Amino acid sequence: MRKYIIGAFIASTLLLAPAALAAQQSSGNPFDAVWSAINSLKAEVSKIKSGSGVHLYDGNGQDLGELITITGNNYLVYNTESKTLIDLTARFASDGSNNTQVFFTYNNNILYLGENCTGETYTFRDSVEGYPINSTIIGMNNTTYKITNVKEPNLTYKSFADESGCYNNGEAGTRATKVQEYTLPFSLPITWPLIVK
Repeated sequence: MRKYIIGAFIASTLLLAPAALAAQQSSGNPFDAVWSAINSLKAEVSKIKSGSGVHLYDGNGQDLGELITITGNNYLVYNTESKTLIDLTARFASDGSNNTQVFFTYNNNILYLGENCTGETYTFRDSVEGYPINSTIIGMNNTTYKITNVKEPNLTYKSFADESGCYNNGEAGTRATKVQEYTLPFSLPITWPLIVK
């Protein structure tokens, strides 16, 4: 997608360059207009490559953040309002409807210290190891969490939640990372189609 955006910008710059050149010829060095157009193009390409200025919107027009990369059906955005990294995946719904839905790529199980999915919340450490602390969002059933730097080498939890629901099946000696419930500056669920502009 960014290739198309960059290509379109290059084409428009090349079309506008003669007009800029004509304007410069009447007032000074004709090469000033050419260098100005080249510098402007470099600035816009750099802006697009860095994700700055190119945003991802959902089907309801919600601004999800600055688009960093698209890889297949994965979209990585940086939400400037919440200063968080959000990785999204578009795939068919699991209900057999063949509808495309948007999920959080890091849709991790949430571990609870109390029964019936209550109390402090953690996730399996190995599933989030290496992601930026306090800025990476994980999701579970339209509830979102931020990863913290609190790590437990031997956590004992009493219940956990996955996409299907809550289960009172605990475990001891689990490597876990604490997560905190966090509200993003847009409504969930995120609706398809995702739009880049």
